[in-house]
Amino acid sequence: MIISTFRNYNIYNIGLLVLIALLLRTAVVLDPPDAPGGYFPMGFLSDPRINVSLSALVIVVQALLLNRSITRHNLFSKTSYLPALMYVVLASMFNPFLTLTPVLICNFFVLWIIDRIFFLYRGANVLRITYDMGLAIGAGSLFYYPFLLIFPGIWVSLIIFRPFAWREWVSPVIGLITPYIFALTWFMYTDNLTSFFDIWQPFIVDFPTLSTISPVDYIALVPLLILLALSAHKMWVMYFKNVVLIRKSQVSLGLLTAFIVVSYFLSPEKHLYHFAMLAVPFAVFLAYYFITARVKWFYETLFALLLGSIFYFQFV
Repeated sequence: MIISTFRNYNIYNIGLLVLIALLLRTAVVLDPPDAPGGYFPMGFLSDPRINVSLSALVIVVQALLLNRSITRHNLFSKTSYLPALMYVVLASMFNPFLTLTPVLICNFFVLWIIDRIFFLYRGANVLRITYDMGLAIGAGSLFYYPFLLIFPGIWVSLIIFRPFAWREWVSPVIGLITPYIFALTWFMYTDNLTSFFDIWQPFIVDFPTLSTISPVDYIALVPLLILLALSAHKMWVMYFKNVVLIRKSQVSLGLLTAFIVVSYFLSPEKHLYHFAMLAVPFAVFLAYYFITARVKWFYETLFALLLGSIFYFQFV
């Protein structure tokens, strides 16, 4: 079964990961919608098949980066490819997730931030780490402006991992404004200063939307909600049995999830693909459950239902 296979740290699982990413895009590849309007920096991205294929490649790379971070920091008791598998599946949950969007690009920065959060526990080069976190949010906000709204998550992580030190709180602010300083310099150099102020407006470039989702279809989210509930219960039961790094990391990821959700409601424009950022922390939570679960038929069935819900969104 799939979960049992990915619980092993086998290099061949990377090939299976690519295959799963492509299979989850079968409906779009076989029956692509008409190319949507809108501006694309590269015209060929308006081809749905090319767009979806490139997004699959991006998601697989991000999944491997997440898996590498989890393995590097020993967040799980066993090394596996489950975090990568969970990310590929969750990042393909809805049709709007299947195309290249600004949020998909921002997920690279989310992965960077999470990796930096894990490094806070070691207590070395904290100023550089917090600067990197602010830099990631600043750079990501150039692609997707609402990404800026998760910045307070850095300070919350500092509260969880570190005693108060004012320089560690100022450092991410400096990192945050650094991309804007470079952007301002470039626009001044090219005598196009008015374009700089467009950065501060909500992202208005049209990206492809393959379909809309009826409210009735959200019933297919039931398997995901069940898995998240089981993951939360497992983390609660094992909380005081885990080492300090794991406990603090889980709390930080939980609060980061809250900031991502809140940033959606504070955004001027609401797009379903905003929730693609949740694929990163949710992948860690689900992977934690699957790696600690013991009843094989039960967790394999739940995962099969999760995959079934994705195909439901695509074909129904």
